[in-house]
Amino acid sequence: MMRPLFRKYFSTLRDGQLLWTEYHASHNIPLSNIQRLTLALGSSWVSLRAPWRGDMIGTFCETANISAIQQLRQRMLNHPEVRKILHEKPRISSHSIQLDSFKDYPENSFCKLYYDWLKKYKVSPDERGPVCFIDDAELAYVVQRYREIHDLHHVLLDMPTNMLGETTVKAFEAIQTGLPMCIMGAFGGVTRLTKKSRMKYWNDNLPYAVDIGKRAETIMNVYLEKLFEYDIKEVRAMLGITTIDEWKANQTVADI
Repeated sequence: MMRPLFRKYFSTLRDGQLLWTEYHASHNIPLSNIQRLTLALGSSWVSLRAPWRGDMIGTFCETANISAIQQLRQRMLNHPEVRKILHEKPRISSHSIQLDSFKDYPENSFCKLYYDWLKKYKVSPDERGPVCFIDDAELAYVVQRYREIHDLHHVLLDMPTNMLGETTVKAFEAIQTGLPMCIMGAFGGVTRLTKKSRMKYWNDNLPYAVDIGKRAETIMNVYLEKLFEYDIKEVRAMLGITTIDEWKANQTVADI
């Protein structure tokens, strides 16, 4: 018998909103305009030079992407499922999800593949840092949500955590969200690729990420936690996602 996936962390709508409000208030760091500009410029430079620096990429997102984040939230608000997400403010962390229970689910279930992915690449959902430099609590949540579903993008796209995989996922996220930090990641990461991987990225992975990013359901609009028990093939079909191998096979058939 399967155990419940979620802790009673958000037992009521008010609890979810209250917990997020308290969490945001405890981590928020107000900035002056000069401080924000300085952090935006500094973090963008470091992010381009060292695309593996997640802290700097996060800082760049929070200080230089506000207009894009507002546009993303507005697009999200036009979707009925998202209004529920923004009200309930679910979190993906060890505090809100019983990760250990995922290993008991069928091999091809979304949650089991997520669990296996976390173990394989030695990643924890708790590694996603808090949003510190966005004063508006709901805008901050949009960014936090984006960070916390990033690993699920890897699972859905069947991408590893190496530089080619990360850059591919960033390209997919750039199409999906329009966030400048994702666009920067999609191109900044290329400089760290080997010659062979760079050619693979330009010829296969980037076209794949752009095509799937356009065709797929906007993942920020999906209550992914509700799909955890589903077979991964069903989830991908619902979202309009195929893996890169399936995509390449389809491209070959289309060219015949």
